Amino acid sequence: NFFVKILSWDSVKHVCYLCLSNRRKELAERIAVRCFNESEATQLLKDEHSLMNRIKKLEQVRLDGEGLGDTDIEYLDVLGPLLSHLYLNRNFFVKILSWDSVKHVQFLNLSNNNIKTLYGMSVFDQLQVLDISRNRINWIGGSDLPESLLHLETSYNSLQLMDISSWSLLLDGLPRLRTLDGRDVIHARRYLDTVAVSAQEDEGGREVREDEWRVRELAAWCRPGYGGFGRDGSLAAAATTAANEAHVARERQALMEAAQHGAQALAAAVASGVRAASSAAEA
Repeated sequence: NFFVKILSWDSVKHVCYLCLSNRRKELAERIAVRCFNESEATQLLKDEHSLMNRIKKLEQVRLDGEGLGDTDIEYLDVLGPLLSHLYLNRNFFVKILSWDSVKHVQFLNLSNNNIKTLYGMSVFDQLQVLDISRNRINWIGGSDLPESLLHLETSYNSLQLMDISSWSLLLDGLPRLRTLDGRDVIHARRYLDTVAVSAQEDEGGREVREDEWRVRELAAWCRPGYGGFGRDGSLAAAATTAANEAHVARERQALMEAAQHGAQALAAAVASGVRAASSAAEA
């Protein structure tokens, strides 16, 4: 129901038992209907004790599209220590707090929710696969996620503000990660290692051009529709920005060198004119 306060309840003040929340049992019944066949579910729904014991033994649970929100997290304690796969996509979760009862899962799908921050996600110390796509996340810190992650899906969030250095820190914090948004991260780590150099002014110029080319290749590799990092183009935008910065730095260096050569030529011309004038005067 949608009670907010307890006022003017005189008509029921004589009751001996008042239950305002049976959400835990309701959630257990939903799990039974989705995880067991019709016959077994029907039998379990008749005996709450048997229902709870049976649910504790489940290894995989689907609660996607069940209209769950942050207030339902505490009732996930109906699930047991054997749980390894949990589907909570297409719900209404906003934050990740007090999820200790399911922190042992290895697979977690949180896509299509309203999650804004990943603070608290690091408690999932056994998590290997995480899908947080299609949420409202605008930043992922290097320490927000558990180091145990092997596969991570982040696409279709609001990560366009994350620059190359931020993505590098994220990957540094996930040493075991194999795929990000469906693509192998080995090549990305190699490319990201060169990006910091590409935005600097290099004496020779050749290294800058090579690194700029690599950054542009990374941007093409992860562009939307290509299936790379940030299917929504978030990392592609960051890579393109870094490439543009490298190009601007190289152009600035070229202008400075041209100005320096021009100044030297002008100084030489003035010196030559002065010597010619002195020679004429002496003659």
